[in-house]
Amino acid sequence: MWWHYLIGYGFSITGSYFMIGKLLMKAQWKNLGQTGNEKEDGFLPRKELPSMVGNIECVLYTSSWLLGRPEFIAIWLVLKVAGGMKSWTEEVTLGKIKFVGRNIFNVFLIGNALSISFGVVGAKIIQWLNKESYTLAIIVPVLLVIGVLVLWGYTKYLWKKSYKELYSKTIA
Repeated sequence: MWWHYLIGYGFSITGSYFMIGKLLMKAQWKNLGQTGNEKEDGFLPRKELPSMVGNIECVLYTSSWLLGRPEFIAIWLVLKVAGGMKSWTEEVTLGKIKFVGRNIFNVFLIGNALSISFGVVGAKIIQWLNKESYTLAIIVPVLLVIGVLVLWGYTKYLWKKSYKELYSKTIA
């Protein structure tokens, strides 16, 4: 049925956009020192580009899974890794902020793992709904969202912890 596809692709895209892009990645970059404020950071990142790529990726991941071609996901990741490899091996300065390349790579890995998860779960939702496995079509996406929320909370906890440590050293 057509609505199975609407729900599956809808979960894949909106879940990725809000849970990864707007919530978790924002917290991850803040944890690395980026505020998202042009005056404070000294640069204005093109925030819409990663969001567009992420939405397209989720459609591609969902489609490749449904078409029985999950190897496309690996090929896509190889292309992405090749494009960012240099910035992950050295320190990168963006505006006033210096990033350790390995930290950028770790944020990349977290974002991609979750993007693939949302894409594949979107495809599985379609398959489960086609088989009338409504329980799985509800429980698995809910668990994924809960997992992202737990990761987001942990990231915020780490940021507050590191901020307090930095602040206490500055005062001392």
